[in-house]
Amino acid sequence: MGIKINSEPYLGLDSVVMENNLLRIRVVPELGCKIVEIYDLENKHEWLWRDKSRPIMLAQYGDAYDSYDISGFDECFPNIGISKHPDNDEVKLPDHGEIWSLPWKIADSAVNFSASVTGKLFNYRFTRKISLEGRKITLSYSVSNNGDSEFKYMWSAHPLFKIDEDMQIEISGNPKMLKEFGYGGRIGEDGEAWYGGHLTEHTWPKVVGSDGNLNDMSKVSLAKILTDKVVLDAPIDGVVKLKKLKSGRVLTMKFAPTEIPYLGICYNFGAWPLTGEPATWVALEPTTGRTDRLDECMKLGSANILKARESKTWQLELEIN
Repeated sequence: MGIKINSEPYLGLDSVVMENNLLRIRVVPELGCKIVEIYDLENKHEWLWRDKSRPIMLAQYGDAYDSYDISGFDECFPNIGISKHPDNDEVKLPDHGEIWSLPWKIADSAVNFSASVTGKLFNYRFTRKISLEGRKITLSYSVSNNGDSEFKYMWSAHPLFKIDEDMQIEISGNPKMLKEFGYGGRIGEDGEAWYGGHLTEHTWPKVVGSDGNLNDMSKVSLAKILTDKVVLDAPIDGVVKLKKLKSGRVLTMKFAPTEIPYLGICYNFGAWPLTGEPATWVALEPTTGRTDRLDECMKLGSANILKARESKTWQLELEIN
């Protein structure tokens, strides 16, 4: 079950392909080190969404996230939602953070694949190492503050898993969750710009819709056009499963709640973006932030602080079956 790591052209860009006899992972370092493929070789199945109506191309720093392909698996740091930095009103945090639009530098591609990027907003280095063993993918992260001042941040994984059949999200217990946004009335009223009921508290998985009916957020189906997002307290065991009900395929995420205390789930059943091909994906987003905006994370007590010369590390595992 040896691992091969090769460089290959991909849609006009350079990519790195990492594979064994079961899985293939493709990464584009110059495009935020986006993972564009998590492919099950044995079952001939791709897990990630690819937006065919928006060709992959290099992003301009600070641009809107939906100006590009909206696909694959990005990293969001030091924020997701646009806002001013809580410590400096003159610093505007870009859409979905800054590292998805920056080129990364390959650090190692012998046995594992490691790459890093240097921040523009603050003097930090963000590194992600990908390891592959059988059907398990391990993502090992580190961020180092190379500056003389502390800064606040949040991180979120941003994998978009395509919906090609009905699915079920399995999470142990009934963790508390906050509504981020919603269109389609599944979590109460949509409100202005889809932010009606923003940060209202609910309990996984049942919510009351704008029509008064009870809706189950664990069910993933394209029966109705909608998009919404919730952020849960991480399950105690740190395990999240995405099950395909017809084929029986399962993707399992594992992480330590002490390192990654929240889980964002963003559903897009053909409602967004507003132009181009309707996108159909569900995003399971382990995150260190209670909400998308760093200034709101600060108010909710979930903003992370990286002191001068300090480093932090964490891990995320994906098992593909």
